[in-house]
Amino acid sequence: MSQPDVTFAGGPPDVRGKKLIVWQAVGDPAYARMVAIRVKRAPAIARALAEGSLLGIVHATPAPERAPFPRIPGVLFRALDPKALPYNNAALAARYLKIVTPKLYPHADGSLCLDCDLAIQATPEDLDAVFLFAHVYGFVCTRHPTPTWTSEPLEVDQKAEYMARFGMHRFVPLWVCGAIARHHNNPTSIRLTSAWAEEFDHWPTREQTTLAAAVWASGALPLGCPQTFLSLAARKTQFGLPALFVHRG
Repeated sequence: MSQPDVTFAGGPPDVRGKKLIVWQAVGDPAYARMVAIRVKRAPAIARALAEGSLLGIVHATPAPERAPFPRIPGVLFRALDPKALPYNNAALAARYLKIVTPKLYPHADGSLCLDCDLAIQATPEDLDAVFLFAHVYGFVCTRHPTPTWTSEPLEVDQKAEYMARFGMHRFVPLWVCGAIARHHNNPTSIRLTSAWAEEFDHWPTREQTTLAAAVWASGALPLGCPQTFLSLAARKTQFGLPALFVHRG
């Protein structure tokens, strides 16, 4: 299967040399409103976006007239045709857009892809550190706390079949994909992003599963960044520092 094209209304934005924060709000206008709430509750990040030191991008399907996209200074909403979504499915399209973000914006310096339900507890200085790690290591995300494919109960049989086809052991590391930082010109990032897109295209399912397969197939290893930098746990980390991004209902 060839990888799907992604076409946005309005043409590409000028992202040359920019550090991006990217959210996927595909299929439900509530996701776009959630991004506005996350930014509003992180005033230091909101200032950095408004001043232009960061550029926010939200991939979204067009909002209905009764609920237009919220206005967020420094954040661009890029609308996809809902009739031409990648894989013709909103959930899979959102995962695919997250995977190929560096391919969509190759001239950006780097990107931090965040799930819409992650509250931002980071400062601009924290994000500088995240992007520095991405610049050095190429691809940064957290290791799953349980190093096993079966830590996600969904589609276990399909995963076992998929792993057997690759000669992979059942108990291999998963990476948490709610917050992913990548430097767009780093060779590790380029190789692993390309392999990830291929794996997802062959087996469009959970991004955690296909990332693990891409690591296995490509030999490119993401930095299993300390929980200090990228975390989905609303708790203190092993280093005694608060998590920068946490799940909130």
